[in-house]
Amino acid sequence: AKQVSIIIPVFNKLELTHRCLKSIINNTAYPNYEVIFVDNGSTDDTRIYLQKIKVPNVRAVFNEENLGYVGGCNSGAAVASGDYLLFLNNDTEVQRGWLTHLVKLAETHSDAGIVGAKLIYPDGKLQEAGGIIFSDGNGWNYGRGQDPNDPRFNFVRKVDYVSGAALLIKRSLWDRIGGFDERYAPAYYEDTDLCFSARREGYQVYYQPASVVIHYEGQTAGTDLNSGFKKYQQINRQKFKEKWEKELQKQWPNDPKNVPIASHRDVSMRIFVADPFLPMWDRSSGSLRLFNYLKILKGMDAHITFVARIGSSDPKYKYTLQQMGIEVYENDEKALRYAGLVLHKVVPAIPYELIFKERAFDFAILSFWFLAEYYIDVVYEHSPKTRIIVDSVDIHFVRELREAELERDEKKKRKALKNKQRELNVYRRADRVWVVTEEDKKHIIDKIGNTPIDIVPNIHEPVPYRKEFSKTKDLLFVGNFAHPPNVDAVRFLTQKIFPEIKKQLPEVKLYIVGNNPTPEVQQLNSAEIIVTGYVPDLKPYLLNARVSVNPLRYGAGMKGKIGEALSYGLPVVTTSIGAEGMDLKHEEHALIADKPVAFAKEVVRLYNDASLWEKLSKQGRRLVENRWGPDALKHRFQEIFKTEKSIGFGRWPEVSIVMLTYNALEYTKKCVRTILEHTQIPYEIIFVDNGSKDGTVDYLKELTHQYSHIRAVFNRTNKGFAYGNNQGARKARGKYVLFLNNDVLVSDGWLEDLVKAIERNPMIGMVGPITNSISGLQRVTQIPYQDEAGFHAFAAQVRQLNRDKITPRRRIAGFCMLMPSALFNELKGFDRRFGTGNFEDDDLCLRVRNKKFAIMVHEGVFIHHYGSQTFKANHIKYDQSIQEKAHIFFKKWPKVDYEELLELKNPLSEVHARLKKEIRQNLAAQNVEQVQKLAKKILVDNPLDVEARYYMALISLWQGKVPIALEHIKMAKELDNTQPAIWNLMGEIFIADGRLDDAEGAFLRAIQLDKNYVEALRNYAHVLIEKENYAKGVEVLNQILKQHPDDIPTLLYMANLFIDAERLKEGAMYAQKVLQLDPQNDLAQKLLEITGYGTKPVAQENSAAAVEEDLPAMQ
Repeated sequence: AKQVSIIIPVFNKLELTHRCLKSIINNTAYPNYEVIFVDNGSTDDTRIYLQKIKVPNVRAVFNEENLGYVGGCNSGAAVASGDYLLFLNNDTEVQRGWLTHLVKLAETHSDAGIVGAKLIYPDGKLQEAGGIIFSDGNGWNYGRGQDPNDPRFNFVRKVDYVSGAALLIKRSLWDRIGGFDERYAPAYYEDTDLCFSARREGYQVYYQPASVVIHYEGQTAGTDLNSGFKKYQQINRQKFKEKWEKELQKQWPNDPKNVPIASHRDVSMRIFVADPFLPMWDRSSGSLRLFNYLKILKGMDAHITFVARIGSSDPKYKYTLQQMGIEVYENDEKALRYAGLVLHKVVPAIPYELIFKERAFDFAILSFWFLAEYYIDVVYEHSPKTRIIVDSVDIHFVRELREAELERDEKKKRKALKNKQRELNVYRRADRVWVVTEEDKKHIIDKIGNTPIDIVPNIHEPVPYRKEFSKTKDLLFVGNFAHPPNVDAVRFLTQKIFPEIKKQLPEVKLYIVGNNPTPEVQQLNSAEIIVTGYVPDLKPYLLNARVSVNPLRYGAGMKGKIGEALSYGLPVVTTSIGAEGMDLKHEEHALIADKPVAFAKEVVRLYNDASLWEKLSKQGRRLVENRWGPDALKHRFQEIFKTEKSIGFGRWPEVSIVMLTYNALEYTKKCVRTILEHTQIPYEIIFVDNGSKDGTVDYLKELTHQYSHIRAVFNRTNKGFAYGNNQGARKARGKYVLFLNNDVLVSDGWLEDLVKAIERNPMIGMVGPITNSISGLQRVTQIPYQDEAGFHAFAAQVRQLNRDKITPRRRIAGFCMLMPSALFNELKGFDRRFGTGNFEDDDLCLRVRNKKFAIMVHEGVFIHHYGSQTFKANHIKYDQSIQEKAHIFFKKWPKVDYEELLELKNPLSEVHARLKKEIRQNLAAQNVEQVQKLAKKILVDNPLDVEARYYMALISLWQGKVPIALEHIKMAKELDNTQPAIWNLMGEIFIADGRLDDAEGAFLRAIQLDKNYVEALRNYAHVLIEKENYAKGVEVLNQILKQHPDDIPTLLYMANLFIDAERLKEGAMYAQKVLQLDPQNDLAQKLLEITGYGTKPVAQENSAAAVEEDLPAMQ
């Protein structure tokens, strides 16, 4: 075993040190370690205690002064001889197995540079399960104060950092990094910095939950952030931010909502897996397949949450998954009750609401149809966007019908047929179905609609052993006897086949190996038939046997026992049922026979023929390696999950596109083609055909068969625009619904940009594009292109030019209209009174605005609109239709000025310009309520108006409503982060919120944008002084006065500063200067009164810079 040097810095606190050492000696079974205490000049009896220790592998280093945690650890590491260094606080007590688990993880994960333990408070609550560093440099102890046994905190995972209270690092990596960075002396952030440095060197930081350490946090350094070593926590955060500025930009923002997702680094996808059992890889082939594909998914950086409907009494199965990095829950009482099973003990309910909320699963893999039948609804309820994959394992109804037929059992047949319908219904509800063989796929492909089917076979690791004919003997049957086909196969083998074999091979023995042998199977045990039951290791049996016999008479799926035998080079004799779906060829990969005598004959032939045996051994092994090795399946998984993450798939798309068709097939085809070619966001198309007669119906049926994300509703007659769109919207599954005419062309980024626009603010209720042909301000008059290629080029130019130009409107046209599905449903859809079309879009827009939602146009999205093609194709009189619908509209909305609605007069851009002018006038007059009223009026029309947001933030700050002010200024910054005034106001709001570090950052950003921004410079100086950085603060104030000697607010600030420092003469000097500039300045007069000096000029005995020379007096 590699040596571990445990380095423990100490300063006083002898009782803690003694308890720590005692716990190490009593609880460390790891065979090769040394303990190095580093005494940092203790003033109690610690030095005497350490000098008296006579334990061979314990020694001490004595420093004459307190070097702090950083210096102490570095000096201890300098004398350490271990392959690993383990830094341990002296206020800890390690628990049994702690060190073994840390080293094992470091040894089994080649990329592990640092490994940390689970830290527990003395009261049993969790202190830290790995740490998070947010983008602002602040840290978060994941799981703090929670139950340490919670599954969320009990699986190995990559983390941002682990605490230096118990941190293991490879010695070679430590030397490359150069130890703890001395800039963090005496303590804090040195462990975080070390973890970031390890990643920079190409290593990872892992959290090991099986290593448990009790930590009496703060016993050495204290807990007060403003005194002792603990105060360096705040000081060193700033140093850390400066050193790792680029890396911190990639971290999650500091928001408690981000904690669950930030707790696990480098996750490519999040998968929920449910199975009846924990994967008992050594007991059944199905479990082995599950176990192997879990390993492959972990190798693809997936976060996996595994739920076993019922757990295992053997802890190794759960522990193994957790050490693989899998979050494990077991014993789902509700799922067991659904299956008619009873759990004879009280167990806590699995918190699905919390799990699905925190993990935000991309996929759910549900094993077996009967389990998926329950869990599909769990996924639907808690995470409707999660894509569901049902892993059939085998097609059960095929196996059950074969069993019923073999046994001529009508009751079993009726049950099998009933289960068949339930099984198929489950597959139809899934987003994808996995089967094990091509044969299984054939049984269901024409019965489950458009659901994609993937072949995910058993996985067999390459076996390094090479069998030799001369060193083998006897026959082997392997199977889990909880699986009925295996019991039947053994019955068939022992009653019909083995007696025939014995006639020609009288010395041969039959080994029956496997989990859960039934009493019938156990009774077969004899000198010639050895029934072993479960064996922990199958390898000796596979290596010693000469022939694997598998006379299966019914079943389905891929037979794991056959694949495993072949992977060891153990030749197989099986039936056509056993060979099914595995592409086994007779006399090339195996021998295949169904009748008892023929089967026995093949066993005897193979048993005696060395050349045939060698041929099948070699070619069977090659088949396994080429077809069912881990690499082949990893490639298959990459394709499956790439497809599911790509466009158009998934049960719950982001956008549901509702499109009406009524003939005009040529235009529909063009439209669909451009949608398919130019849309990346997950979407679905719902066609509503209003009785087309030109081939549109056949075309739509073909589309629905070809694409799983396209559906259609067929009306026999023309139900009209409003009715048809409402029909489609009722079937929409997306968060957003988009009503799109079939006579348009779309281009790259069209839908993604519309969705981004509507998601800029929750009060945006509707978004549309610009186009070449439409009424109102959405129309672009100068169109340069002549054909479709020209359209795409022009659309790309518009997108680049107007990428962030989202402007308000009173209405948008219904040819392309995106809105939240929930809002559309709340408004009860389009008004059906508008029939075949016209004015129904105006009506809907007015109802959206009445709900105080804004209507916006993304001027970076250009869509080509052929214009009224449905009317033309069906010879509908357009002018007559307009007149009829106008009558309905104006009767419903008699007070609406239609020209104003179309913004042909009083466009919103002009209205808002007038309102902003009024705001500035009222601001000057300090008419706060009127400013607020006018700004709100603008924001109702345009929630993205930066200036109005700024005014709302300013007024809210004046009113003392800091949280509201912060909300508005953050929105303003998100809309435009290039305005120094926004950053300056944000800093002022942070000051009011007591967040000085954040305020400092905001003011610095304002100054970066405008180095002469006096107000931001003054605010920056104020924050520095508030943080007791007087020298830097005064330097900034002097810098302002050098450039602007008559800046009254800065002069007043300097006067205040001197007076607070009891340097009244200098304070009077600055107050007098103000009064020279503004004789009526009340504040300057009051300050001058405080100093005791009158208006007589004060002799300038001290320069302004003197403030910097006498800082202690100012504290």
